[in-house]
Amino acid sequence: MPEKIARQIVPFSVALLLTAAAAGQSPPPSPIPGATNIVVPQARSLGATAAPGVVIESVEAKVVVREETARTGLEIALRNTSSRRQSAVIVLPVPPGAVVSGFTFEGAASEPSARVLPRDEARGLFDSIVSRMLDPALLEFVDHDLVRSSVFPVPPGGTQRVRLVYEHLLDGDGARIDYVLPRSESLEATHPWHITVDVESRHAISTLYSPSHAIVTERRGPGAFTVRLADAAKSAPGSFRLSALRDRGDVSASLFAYPDPDVGDGGGGYFLLMAGLPAGAPAKRVKREVTIVIDRSGSMAGEKMDQAREAARQIIEGLEDGESFNIIDYSSTISMFSAAPVVKERRSLAIARRYLSSIRPGGGTNIHDAVLEALRQRHEPGRIP
Repeated sequence: MPEKIARQIVPFSVALLLTAAAAGQSPPPSPIPGATNIVVPQARSLGATAAPGVVIESVEAKVVVREETARTGLEIALRNTSSRRQSAVIVLPVPPGAVVSGFTFEGAASEPSARVLPRDEARGLFDSIVSRMLDPALLEFVDHDLVRSSVFPVPPGGTQRVRLVYEHLLDGDGARIDYVLPRSESLEATHPWHITVDVESRHAISTLYSPSHAIVTERRGPGAFTVRLADAAKSAPGSFRLSALRDRGDVSASLFAYPDPDVGDGGGGYFLLMAGLPAGAPAKRVKREVTIVIDRSGSMAGEKMDQAREAARQIIEGLEDGESFNIIDYSSTISMFSAAPVVKERRSLAIARRYLSSIRPGGGTNIHDAVLEALRQRHEPGRIP
């Protein structure tokens, strides 16, 4: 994977910026009047050198995607680690054009509110925060709009739950729509995020894909999916990205292209083709006929041979009963599991497992004759060889 893409899709972190400086130093003035603490949920943490104050305990994101619009709800649990009341304000990078539709928190306060700052005004605020809090990582958000909340209290030793909802239009390409939840690329993750996305469309949905995080999907209907972060992805840094490919009655496809002038002499790039069959299409299955060709030359001794055997087992066991397979293994000479592909069933699977276990590395690498042997096999009509 190219380095530039890897930097874009690494998972995310949570952070809190405190206006108090490291222990023993005077805290710098707050860039937001009246706020003792500035909470930036998507950013990295200043770490253990920050003075006691408000810290993030958890963040839960619930997203609803309907057609080309998204409604993102964030619930942020904060805890005051100090012995005195603290005032805090939420600063939240959001996609361009976002509109705040809800903002609440517990406790008494005068007319809790949140408003969106356009990109230029947001950059000025981020520059101010960076200059006073010495956290240049925040500059990765300068191209975003910004939600800024009103000041709210967090009682000494107590907690505060803040709920913020914003809506925005989604980008896309043809049948594909793309959702992005901006967050820091920093690897200094401190707390897991819990993200749930409900995708709903009047059109059937062919497939879902996240280029940034491992996800678990549940289809609730032809045009409805529920997506959750996989457990291993909850504490990883980076913006969360999700793409949905809607069904247009035929095979749907969309292309992600990434030019890279550093590839080759004349430049080049990379692409990802996202494609899906029509949702709910009748299952018309054609049986497969799979031939596995395995190198058992001397250079395959040890772990390489173990990996090749295991890969072959997984392929054969992944076939449906009634589909066919064969195994050809080669070094200086060619050997075959069977003269022709055999049907997968309990007995043939057991024999194939024993055959794979018996393969021992040694000799040269006659790949030419092995490939010819695979191509000249007799195939049964009506199967995909």
